[in-house]
Amino acid sequence: MRNGWNGITATTLEEEIPSVERAQLDAMRASVENGRFEKEIKHNEEPFDEAIFRRLNAILNLSSSPRRLTQIDATKSDPFQFNLSLENIWFQCPWSNEVIISPEKADRDKTVGNLLRDFINHFSKYQNVGNFLVIGITMLSMYNKCYRLDDLLKKVENDFIVECTDGGFYQYIGFDDALIEEALLYGYRHKALPGFDIHFELYKFHRSLIFKKFDKR
Repeated sequence: MRNGWNGITATTLEEEIPSVERAQLDAMRASVENGRFEKEIKHNEEPFDEAIFRRLNAILNLSSSPRRLTQIDATKSDPFQFNLSLENIWFQCPWSNEVIISPEKADRDKTVGNLLRDFINHFSKYQNVGNFLVIGITMLSMYNKCYRLDDLLKKVENDFIVECTDGGFYQYIGFDDALIEEALLYGYRHKALPGFDIHFELYKFHRSLIFKKFDKR
């Protein structure tokens, strides 16, 4: 997204990650696929071949590899142990393998909502006032219900906040579309549960929610 990985650390709960070469190849394929889909739904005026060439050239010419860590639980791990920057943290498409999507289950299941709350509470202990959390979610209703945002967000005067167990809170600043669009242009592909491909279902409905850390009210 800025033609380099300096200052960025990518973490995953999984035990294995692909090689840089494999990730680069997958990103190239996804960039082409995303580009075709973008052209269909947005009627992109930029010549398709030229746009794809520009994206692939950027992917192939990244100056360095990202720092990548495996087996990192975003709700428990100590970020200081891995010398991570905490100014901006992006939690992309939080989900749980325990969730079974159905109209009834989505209304009562708290698994993903608890995951979000645990994540926010955990990093509230480490982030400073003025730092940001970005949480990428889908607004597709059958999945969005599981986040239980109505339970997470509390309205105080004209603001929506998330109260944290350490006494601090995060204020909801708004949502961003540019971040995920840039990621999609340069080869992001949503990885769903094994056996399911819902990348393009999520493509049109994604939102990046922005939260800013504040001290006690």
